[in-house]
Amino acid sequence: MGTVVSVRPGTSSVGAEPDAAASASHDDRAAVDMVVEVFDRWERRFSLFDPRSELSRVASGELLLPEASAELRDAYALALAWRDRTEEASRRIDPTASSTSTAS
Repeated sequence: MGTVVSVRPGTSSVGAEPDAAASASHDDRAAVDMVVEVFDRWERRFSLFDPRSELSRVASGELLLPEASAELRDAYALALAWRDRTEEASRRIDPTASSTSTAS
């Protein structure tokens, strides 16, 4: 499971002057680099697979949630809110039940 990102060039280099094509190519590379940097930053901070990430440190108890960054606490609060909003729906859907039985 992963995240798919599409970066669409702002200027087509087809039929463009050589300098314009080179500039568009540079802008496209800069856009891709920016997207990679954003995802790398989030991965370093919120990965549960990297034991050095802030989220992993909270999960392991090495870092207490009240001591975590405001950004992590906000994301955690949002996750809890969505869990609470969807809890009733998830209780009605039991993926382990056969198609003839109903979840309680």
